[in-house]
Amino acid sequence: MVRTNDQSTSKEFPDDPVSVRAARDFVRDVLELQGIPTESARLAISELATNVVQHAHTPFQVSVLVEAEAVRIEVEDGAGTLKIATDLSSDRTGGGLRIVETMAVEWGVENRGEKKAVWVRLPSPTDASADRPD
Repeated sequence: MVRTNDQSTSKEFPDDPVSVRAARDFVRDVLELQGIPTESARLAISELATNVVQHAHTPFQVSVLVEAEAVRIEVEDGAGTLKIATDLSSDRTGGGLRIVETMAVEWGVENRGEKKAVWVRLPSPTDASADRPD
């Protein structure tokens, strides 16, 4: 089920490897409807959704919020523990989050009790200060 409010559009996905592609298609569709290039967003959601499927093993929700200066993509899963490595200099951190970090304006992890959310803000194509290609 897709939910849209004044701020974001979200959709839930099952704990299944095919959900990674479905999440990527969802983000692409949301952004294309608004005329926003999707290459960086598709790569970011692929990495975040893959982490959920490989590590959290729970259903997850993807939310997309188009802001004036950025696109915010969030993945919320049912694993409340923050097993994600946030120190990118650590050898334990996988390459996926390093890729996300290089594309991002900022990113982070939020503990939400029995859930956690990993989010990324990508430069908007209208943001003149964004020097990262999309």
